[in-house]
Amino acid sequence: MRTYLAAGVPVALATDDPGVSRSDLIAVFRQAVTDQGLNVGQLRKLARTSLDHAFIEGGNLWKEQDRYGAFAPPCRNDAPDPGRRPGAACRKFLAGSPKAELQWRLEVDWRVFEERYESAT
Repeated sequence: MRTYLAAGVPVALATDDPGVSRSDLIAVFRQAVTDQGLNVGQLRKLARTSLDHAFIEGGNLWKEQDRYGAFAPPCRNDAPDPGRRPGAACRKFLAGSPKAELQWRLEVDWRVFEERYESAT
């Protein structure tokens, strides 16, 4: 996995039916940390890649697939802040794209996670 990541290959973590594989996504992420030595930034990229390549209708939140540095034009001036709504153009884009809406929600969840654990240290 680290070789693929270093080479820029899009990598996503997933699991089969827990009843069949006797695993769940938490265990898969735990294994990525313990067996592959991945850090939080790498885990974040794996989660983003999973949604980026998912079979979900709608446009992508990100300006470029597999590059998570800039949002698509309707949301480029917005930040996924849990205390603020995005601007009108971004809200319209998110409302019309189930994929972008999920991606936006993931970014908000990351922000909440960061704030919770930064304040704890």
